[in-house]
Amino acid sequence: WSGVKGLYQAYGAWFATGTEGHGHEKPHDYWIRLIGRYELPVALGLVTCVFCQQLKNISLRYLAVYGVGILVAYSIVKYKTPWCIISIVWPLLFVFGAGVSLTPLRLRWRDSQILISTLLVATGLAIWFAVSRKYEFFWPFLFIGALTVYLMALRDRSILLTVQALALAVSLGWAIWLNYFRCTTDTEPYVYVQTYNDVFKLTRPLLTLAERDPTSYGLTGHLIRTSSYPLPWMLGDFTRVGYYEHETLPPTLDADFLLVQGDRVKEIEGKLHKSYYTEPLTIRPYQDTSKVYFEANRFKDFFPGRAPDFTGKGPG
Repeated sequence: WSGVKGLYQAYGAWFATGTEGHGHEKPHDYWIRLIGRYELPVALGLVTCVFCQQLKNISLRYLAVYGVGILVAYSIVKYKTPWCIISIVWPLLFVFGAGVSLTPLRLRWRDSQILISTLLVATGLAIWFAVSRKYEFFWPFLFIGALTVYLMALRDRSILLTVQALALAVSLGWAIWLNYFRCTTDTEPYVYVQTYNDVFKLTRPLLTLAERDPTSYGLTGHLIRTSSYPLPWMLGDFTRVGYYEHETLPPTLDADFLLVQGDRVKEIEGKLHKSYYTEPLTIRPYQDTSKVYFEANRFKDFFPGRAPDFTGKGPG
């Protein structure tokens, strides 16, 4: 019967994460901020949902309602990380594309009055919120402006297609910018607990040696820190790498390379006998800086004209 109980007990941790956040708590408007900054087609799809009753295809109406509903649901959940956004935006992208079927949009005078009044009220509320609460994000004004522009564009098919093409171009630009130029920048909200380029200080020399001589995949390495991910994946082909968390240590500390957590450097260096080149290394945000050690004789070609930074106690 324990297996039957496990069918519902398994969701306990999932619900706890959603309600408590476990360190990933974000404000309710987190997803709107990301959409407003990076996902312009999704923002226009969200604006198109205002006119969902004008869509003749019932499946598209469902996607519009579902898209708004899932956005609201995910906004309520405290746990928010950027990679969850893929579960939110996909129906809104279909609605974005379906906007073409609304052209030329013809609204009754009464509907137009309601829409204009809503825009004016929303603008007033956004200005009040920005001034009184010192709200630093621009997304309310972005969506109000997008709705205004989109409303005008929906009156002519060619104008709407131009607006959609521009939105897609902006989205492509963001994708290139983030993936190739700003992929480890803490100031970009989409870049979240990312691995810093610092890890290449360790991986490049190792992979270069392995490329020259495949027997180097048998180099001995000790990674001594509480969390070393994603290095276990990046060094998966190296067969003699040990990962030591908390207070555990290998029987012999000297190795071809080591990565040591900052608060354990003094302890480890007191037990080393060989000479090493060293570099500071930070794996990812919210971690203290580690120290990487390369055994001097084996890695001297990577540090030309440089004396070893650390010399141990000698043979012992």
